[in-house]
Amino acid sequence: EREKERKEGKKEREKEREGRAPLEGTVFVLSGFQNPSRSQLRDKALSLGGKYRAAWGPDCTHLICAFANTPKYSQVKAQGGIVVRKDWILDCFTRKKYISYRRYLLDGAEASSEDEEGESVMGGQRAPTSNKPAPAHPQASQKETRTRRTKPPNQDFEASTDEDVAVSSKHVDNDSGCDTEDELRQVRENNRKRQRVRDPEINPYNVSTDENTDTDEDRATDLPIPPLPDLFEGKRFLLYGEFPDDEHRVLIRYITAFNGYLEDYMSNEVNFVITAQDWDQDFDDALTENASLTFVKPRWIYTCNERQKLVPHQPYVVVPQI
Repeated sequence: EREKERKEGKKEREKEREGRAPLEGTVFVLSGFQNPSRSQLRDKALSLGGKYRAAWGPDCTHLICAFANTPKYSQVKAQGGIVVRKDWILDCFTRKKYISYRRYLLDGAEASSEDEEGESVMGGQRAPTSNKPAPAHPQASQKETRTRRTKPPNQDFEASTDEDVAVSSKHVDNDSGCDTEDELRQVRENNRKRQRVRDPEINPYNVSTDENTDTDEDRATDLPIPPLPDLFEGKRFLLYGEFPDDEHRVLIRYITAFNGYLEDYMSNEVNFVITAQDWDQDFDDALTENASLTFVKPRWIYTCNERQKLVPHQPYVVVPQI
């Protein structure tokens, strides 16, 4: 009997939605995204009938957030608002229909199918009505557990409201960090080869000594692989913004190889933000949340690798433009 009532209620709600845009009644705010992904996400939601607000207000229904701990995230959570991942907008756009937001909550909370189907349209604002969640992407989750850094999805700070800032966000593929262990082994192997290389010895008798080559190589092969120094032990890093070519992967490899820890989003534990771009307003916002942050250019990481020691970071810091 209860199942019958639930199905009848679902049919009635679907009938009410006929002829309406999928996100009609949804008033959304964006947080933590950079252009061009920010404007693309906004345009998709607008095309589905949603309304955009630059800042959270009384009529807002959803905060679309890239990660937790942005100023807007804290504000909305304190007010009991709804905070969801961008996948909610993307899946609604792909299916061209309204999908329940509950499976997309940023804090990970999920509702039962009955709760999702029991949602209704109230106060002129649309509440979720569908019980079909978006795919959970299990393959990506399996890859993420193999690495020291949990996948972000996007390493973005709190971005500007509605201005198309001249900063673009580089979306890293799901496989961007899955082969980190293989890369570490390659780094160790290259390091071992570099340490094996010696200046060629001069033969005082000007005669060939090829007969000793095999023995020397065997002896060198038997030597243990020298450990990499823990240059970044106890330090937590965040990679921010867009990097040229394959630099993002190289930075991950070096930081991890030298025992640094990579964070996926801004938190009070982050010590260094590695960025290839100039100072922008997002950095000021981040400093209000964590005054101990240091913004450093990628060159610092490369110099530490080249010298095989921790060099002072001060010459490589990113500072506000005067």
